[in-house]
Amino acid sequence: MEEVYQPPNSPNLNGLDLGFFRSIQTLQEQNYPRYIGDIVAGTLQAWREVDMMTLNANLLTLQCCMKEVIRVAGNNNYKVPHMKKAKLAAKGMVSDVDGVDSDTINDGFNLLCATDLDENVEELALEIFKAMELYEFSTQMEKLAVDEELDDDIDAHLANILSL
Repeated sequence: MEEVYQPPNSPNLNGLDLGFFRSIQTLQEQNYPRYIGDIVAGTLQAWREVDMMTLNANLLTLQCCMKEVIRVAGNNNYKVPHMKKAKLAAKGMVSDVDGVDSDTINDGFNLLCATDLDENVEELALEIFKAMELYEFSTQMEKLAVDEELDDDIDAHLANILSL
């Protein structure tokens, strides 16, 4: 298992976040794990037991969210669409794919063509740089807070940290 972080406020483009984690968590919690090994084993068992219709429903929601992201020009100010998948499944009408109209596809292509990739890369680089600075600062502050060998000159240590 590997933990991977998603940027804050990003659109709902992670199928796992859209519902799979909740469904697998429900299965996993039925075992009342107490130790890390129990959690891992329970998660793996839940993965084996999860209903394929649940996965299909999550992926259909992901497809609908992708369409909405295109419609709102890459933003995340939209409501997660509901297709009434359970009712459709009961009637045998649920699909594996939710179609996209040609206008939405063309709008998406136009948005991509109008995007200045170099500018976006520069913005991302600056954002990462600031995050790394904050990480370094936080690490130093944590070290200062738990360092048992800290001498009486706390002001000098703080001044050193703040000069990062």
